[in-house]
Amino acid sequence: MSTTNTVTNKTTIKPSQLPSILALCHKANLVPIVLSSPGIGKSSLAKQYADSIGYNFIDTRLAYAAPTDIKGFPMINRETNKMEFATPAEYPTKPRNVWILDEFPCAAKQVQNGSLQLTLDKRVGDYVVPDDTLIMLAGNSQADRVHVEKLSSAVCNRLMFVYLAPDLDDWSNWAIENGIDVRMVAFLRFRPDLLHNFDAKKWDGESGFASPRSWASAARLIEQEPPASLRLALLEGLLGAGAAAELNGFLSIYEALPSIDGILLDPKGSPVPKDPSARYAVCAALANRTTKGNFGRIAQYVSRLPKEFEVFGVRLVYKMNKEIAKTAEFINWATDNKEVLL
Repeated sequence: MSTTNTVTNKTTIKPSQLPSILALCHKANLVPIVLSSPGIGKSSLAKQYADSIGYNFIDTRLAYAAPTDIKGFPMINRETNKMEFATPAEYPTKPRNVWILDEFPCAAKQVQNGSLQLTLDKRVGDYVVPDDTLIMLAGNSQADRVHVEKLSSAVCNRLMFVYLAPDLDDWSNWAIENGIDVRMVAFLRFRPDLLHNFDAKKWDGESGFASPRSWASAARLIEQEPPASLRLALLEGLLGAGAAAELNGFLSIYEALPSIDGILLDPKGSPVPKDPSARYAVCAALANRTTKGNFGRIAQYVSRLPKEFEVFGVRLVYKMNKEIAKTAEFINWATDNKEVLL
């Protein structure tokens, strides 16, 4: 389901919807320009579409490109005594390509013009883009970066604008599928408004901020178990002060949880946390320890939590270990809870 951004009054899509939109543009021979705040993962999603159809993926960053990087470097043909342009080596010469021209709104006007010739005319100079190539533009919106180049009405009328917004369900599914530390998933379920907190008006230009990309980076950091004396400073360098402090507090709660071994030994008698953050944390800790053999005991324990945490815990366990679906305990639980699962 798409939503409307109340700040820009634009209808936005979820990241999981972008590959389908690219497929439609590809078939209809339309030119998409995908705009979002920083750190949403536009290029990763374009690569996901390319991989899904078996196409080559090319990622060209335009913010630091010169006009000669687009048209090619001029040289003299000794045989004809005429000037020609040496085509960049990354330009595709064979069919089956998805080509993203990223950071388009931040590029110099001359670079934009050359890129648009590639995109709309499918050629620049003597170079011709292979017929079946999908070229897409991408970048940050004017609301997020003050130095973007405003496009002319003639250009805008030739493009299809797509506005991408972060989505917690999408990010959680991606994180679990890609082995991101489950503590991060649990924390963002507790504080969903921190998935992306970039504010161009308040950003000082020299600090980290929370985004889907920086949460993945923070997960890689905490997997290294940095010393407690350094952890907050390191997290702040990735996420900014507010989000880092909250995550650091959540990790401290996680580390102070009751023994998971004790819970598995006595799921009916082990203490149940009362604080919401601790409930999310214990669900994450149990998910990390789940096997087909102990799921029944985990189900007993989480059934003592309020229903929203019980459902979150079982869903998290299932996403991390789908083998539990074969157990009698999971089948019974899913039958008893089919209304909340649906």
